[in-house]
Amino acid sequence: MSAANLVAEITAWLEPIAGGWRFLFSPSFRARTREAWRHERIGFVIWEVFWGVAGILVSLAIACILVALAWPASLE
Repeated sequence: MSAANLVAEITAWLEPIAGGWRFLFSPSFRARTREAWRHERIGFVIWEVFWGVAGILVSLAIACILVALAWPASLE
């Protein structure tokens, strides 16, 4: 796997995470997304919502793991 392919793969995984958080905290992004969804099939909308929620959950899980790994080190 080349470096460009690795960066593209990581970017593909980060998009749902960023999209989920942006939908929660950016009113303009949320308005644009909801307007775009008006012209899509319900299956596509459900698929995007699923990946947005999954992205948020994965990012929270990663943050919890990092805190759990750092916690014992801060106690010493």
